[in-house]
Amino acid sequence: MECYYIVISSTHLSNGHFRNIKGVFRGPLSKNGNKTLDYAEKENTIAKALEDLKANFYCELCDKQYYKHQEFDNHINSYDHAHKQRLKELKQREFARNVASKS
Repeated sequence: MECYYIVISSTHLSNGHFRNIKGVFRGPLSKNGNKTLDYAEKENTIAKALEDLKANFYCELCDKQYYKHQEFDNHINSYDHAHKQRLKELKQREFARNVASKS
């Protein structure tokens, strides 16, 4: 079963996350075009949509989940996140330099 999403006027951050969404209309499409579903299918659809929404405010680098955009935005601009990002980049450069020196 497929779902359709219509986003009304959204603004995105540079990393693809949503900054502002004015409206989202979502609904499942059945094979015969009928939009009526039983209760269990509706619950599954809502649960999946909620998981997708939560994924928008998850920082993989820090392994932290946020439920509000403002909290997520504050985290992205925080010293802790920036420090982990710099440490990750430093480790990647060090690894590349070690590989290059061995060859």
